[in-house]
Amino acid sequence: MKKLLSVLLVLVLLVTLALVVLRTHDVDLSLPLLLLRPTTTTIGDSSRFSENELKAGAKIARSYVRDFTGVLRVAGVLYDEARSDAYWEHDFETGRFQKEDTMVFFVDFVTGGHTGSLNLWSVYTDWSVTLTRGADGAWSVAASGYA
Repeated sequence: MKKLLSVLLVLVLLVTLALVVLRTHDVDLSLPLLLLRPTTTTIGDSSRFSENELKAGAKIARSYVRDFTGVLRVAGVLYDEARSDAYWEHDFETGRFQKEDTMVFFVDFVTGGHTGSLNLWSVYTDWSVTLTRGADGAWSVAASGYA
């Protein structure tokens, strides 16, 4: 009986210590849930791009973010044409990007304890990944981050 109580006491102390450490280091406590949730890809309707182009673009955006140092997992990828157009509206007007050759995906991801320039143990939502189509028709990442 003493061994059982000792083990329970140690477990309670470890959980308490973990919670104190997580809160003092400003760790998002929704991390465990996001780590368990399957990755979602949401692609809205598009008047410019085919479903295959959008699926390929989502794959590129997910892979690009997953390669950041310290990303534990990508939780979601979203394409919404109206939001994508609004994101670069000024750049479309100035000619920096062409609507017909630009897709913006919004990516949610979770970081761990070893990152480059990202915050440790954090949840990033709506990180933009802008893809542009080159002269050869291939899509590549032109920009990413928060506006």
